[in-house]
Amino acid sequence: MGLSTIGSIAIYINESFVLPLGISGNMVETVNMSLLDVSNYTGQSIGSNSISPVYQSAIVNFSKAQAIQESFAWASTVATSGGAVIVASGTDDIDNIKLDELSMDAKASAQTSALNFLSSLSKETPNQFRQLAMDNLKNIGRKARFARSIS
Repeated sequence: MGLSTIGSIAIYINESFVLPLGISGNMVETVNMSLLDVSNYTGQSIGSNSISPVYQSAIVNFSKAQAIQESFAWASTVATSGGAVIVASGTDDIDNIKLDELSMDAKASAQTSALNFLSSLSKETPNQFRQLAMDNLKNIGRKARFARSIS
């Protein structure tokens, strides 16, 4: 029952893949959107802090698919040069910044790792995760409502 909240699912996905910082930082929102999709499909109200095990697999797979698809979109807007990540707008993340006694380590190496990881994935990977999620939803089924029509 370790994946019973949107936060725990977000952490699980962030630890499963090397994702760009902008994607991993928004993972809770991505999982929440997947939860809403599953809720709309099934017709059931699903709480964000008490997700039934029945729905967890579908939510996880939809979230993985979305995260990877957004990562592919991110990867198409960046390039690398000498280990630094260069964004299409011309800005870049450098590894170290020093100004007198102040020094900062930037996120370039993490972004470069994300690019390397994404290059090893198939473009079909998000579709495969979506198909797994849809198969999960079909196994769960939908809440049916019947009404009598007087004509």
